[in-house]
Amino acid sequence: MAARNLCCMALRSSKLLSRPSHLLSVQMRMQMQMLSSSLPLTRKASPFPTKIKILKPNKWVFVILLLLFGIFLLLVHESGLFEWQMSMDAQSVASKLNSSGLLRTQGLIGGKWSDAYDGKTIKVYNPATGESIADVACMGGRETNDAISAAYTAYRSWSKTTAAERSKFLRKWYDLLMAHKEELAQLITLEQGKTLKESIGEINYGAGFIEFSAEEAKRIYGDIIPAPLSDRRLFVLKQVVRSYIVEEDQPTDLKGDTEVIWAKVFNFWSQIQRFIPEDMNVIQEVTMLGPHLWTQPVGVVGAITPWNFPLAMITRKVGPALACGCTVVIKPSELTPLTALAAAELSIQAGIPAGVVNVVMGNAPEIGDSLLASPQVRKITFTGSTAVGKKLMAGSAETVKKVSLELGGNAPCIVFDDADLDVAVKGTLAAKFRNSGQTCVCANRIIVQDGIYEKFANALRDAVLNMKVGDGFSEDVAQGPLINEAAVQKVESLIHDATSKGAKVILGGKRHSLGFTFYEPTVISDVNIDMRISREEVFGPVAPLLRFKTEEDAIRIANDTNAGLGSYVFTNSIQRSWRVAEALEYGLVGVNEGVISTEVAPFGGFKQSGLGREGSKYGMDEYLEIKYVCMGNMNKE
Repeated sequence: MAARNLCCMALRSSKLLSRPSHLLSVQMRMQMQMLSSSLPLTRKASPFPTKIKILKPNKWVFVILLLLFGIFLLLVHESGLFEWQMSMDAQSVASKLNSSGLLRTQGLIGGKWSDAYDGKTIKVYNPATGESIADVACMGGRETNDAISAAYTAYRSWSKTTAAERSKFLRKWYDLLMAHKEELAQLITLEQGKTLKESIGEINYGAGFIEFSAEEAKRIYGDIIPAPLSDRRLFVLKQVVRSYIVEEDQPTDLKGDTEVIWAKVFNFWSQIQRFIPEDMNVIQEVTMLGPHLWTQPVGVVGAITPWNFPLAMITRKVGPALACGCTVVIKPSELTPLTALAAAELSIQAGIPAGVVNVVMGNAPEIGDSLLASPQVRKITFTGSTAVGKKLMAGSAETVKKVSLELGGNAPCIVFDDADLDVAVKGTLAAKFRNSGQTCVCANRIIVQDGIYEKFANALRDAVLNMKVGDGFSEDVAQGPLINEAAVQKVESLIHDATSKGAKVILGGKRHSLGFTFYEPTVISDVNIDMRISREEVFGPVAPLLRFKTEEDAIRIANDTNAGLGSYVFTNSIQRSWRVAEALEYGLVGVNEGVISTEVAPFGGFKQSGLGREGSKYGMDEYLEIKYVCMGNMNKE
């Protein structure tokens, strides 16, 4: 852009200079005089008085030099030489990752790295430069079916390991993820585009799910239920344990009625185990130190993950699945498969047995259909668009699978008059522009009360103006590119719709001069609920500002959507924050904070934003079957 402007300036100057001097404006003649006075002297100044002769400038010399320089800059820009350092950095990162063994391009099936059976590959691109990073295996139905078989076979033994053993495997995996934090972060920036700082944050966040799952694996408890009848004993099975058989003639040191009851329970299991098929017998050993409860893990899990968090969306699903005794077939996005493959490589190095973790990528429809059709896959967990989630939910009905869905959002960010302006602006920046606006909990509608609207809009504009856009490997960059051209076109379409209906762009609103899929951080005012941008998920760096008058108005506007994932409230009133948090129809509410996701809290939405929860102790239950057992005739001597 600068080069083009310089060329235009040169051409305009040539037209002006070609006119007679008396037709030039006074200002132009003054500029020429200043230019003349700045040219070099014919000889160095002497201490002796002498007449200094100044060279008269040729008007065409100035024009030609300016024009040539502009053309040079234009050619450099078009040839991509401005991206030279960027490209070199990317190539250096890819080379280092390859030498470390973390740059994998094959799928993982049954502990073995495998190409697509037909040899097909797909390219993975760096969104900041448009360059190809690697060619990865383009897998389909046959590879997926083999991965399912491998996971089902591994499930028979993995589900029988103790919680302590699974915890150790997961802890080792966590340690390896953290030991390779820098390489993994570079890989995320390379294939996804987010800044290196954000990528490092994702590694910490994503690895946290593995660490939490390693700890929580040993804390999955069931319940003893007080029986309504004296001869009954009721309990809920909620943890896979191994059967401890007490033979009738086996001496024990059990003491007291409770221990005797539990001895009878184990005898009961010893009698019925013979009738359980071998591949279904997942009852595990425990020591007879007191009451013990059981559950079964769900079984083989199909985990389908998006491109915006290529590590964290995997670990948030796989960590609790493995902790509960399940095995997994992971289908990462074809846009960002390299991080998933690197994480799988580290799971192998952690000693997790073959077949417990499998990865297939490529032909999404074929892979999805195979996961849905297989009766061996007992659960589908998915993060992505609402449209795809509905299809997976419908497809799971044929085999009645358990389903966890974390789908699209339309997050409101409500700023009340009594909010701390600095806190509100900082929180809104974090909620809106993290990952270039490409998260499902990004603030999609910034709803501001009349009394603070103008002040907040100006403060937000000034803050966004200071955001540096560029390649994620560059220093001080706050925003990288969007994932692909389709993402940019969607943003453009939403902005065009909004401005055609009366919205005003007060900052940004167009593609960035860096080219490729970079987009200027944008703030739009005077948005209303009839515009598409307030009803559809933007998934880009655009902050739409809406007005409201009363608390009731804010809640009504916020809840007027079929989504219900993330939401944000900024106010200094404790009472108001409590009222509004209760009234919002959302699974997550951040009060005076814009970044609220953590592995220790449940993540999930209301309405069409999904089903189930991920993270925290509540996320563990998604991978367990809960069984009620009633033991009758327990008063018999």
